[in-house]
Amino acid sequence: MNGQQGVDGSVAALENELAMERAKNAVLLEKLLAYEDDLSESRLEEFSDVIPNEDRDYWRGQFLENSKAASEFLGRLRNRMQAAPAAGEVPEAVAVPVKTAPRPLHNRASAPMPKGAPGAGVAPSADPDLAARIRNRAQEIANRDRVSFTAAFSRAERELRA
Repeated sequence: MNGQQGVDGSVAALENELAMERAKNAVLLEKLLAYEDDLSESRLEEFSDVIPNEDRDYWRGQFLENSKAASEFLGRLRNRMQAAPAAGEVPEAVAVPVKTAPRPLHNRASAPMPKGAPGAGVAPSADPDLAARIRNRAQEIANRDRVSFTAAFSRAERELRA
């Protein structure tokens, strides 16, 4: 019986310690959340010249999610705003880009063939039926004579163009 009381006492003591640790965690979590809120408010005040009042809630959330990225972005935004001239001022040396006419699109078929390209200087076949006949005859020769299709195509081309 004495052993059972010892176990029950140990379980009760452990449950009591667990409850105390949970209470400590709750207190620390509340402190952490309060610290995060204070930190995000101080960051909002730091960038008050860049963030409009209607966007404060959005940026507060951004600071809570990723403070470093939000700070870097707002810092770059501040630098751009400071570098931009004030309204009404005309910068001294403004380079206006010259508008060039857009280049027209070209059809490859109408483009001249390069001089070193295979088939350059040879007029393309205007007869699509001839091309189909050459291809079919090349297939027959390749199957009959057991030669490569390239060799068979050359033979068929010589046969049908003659």
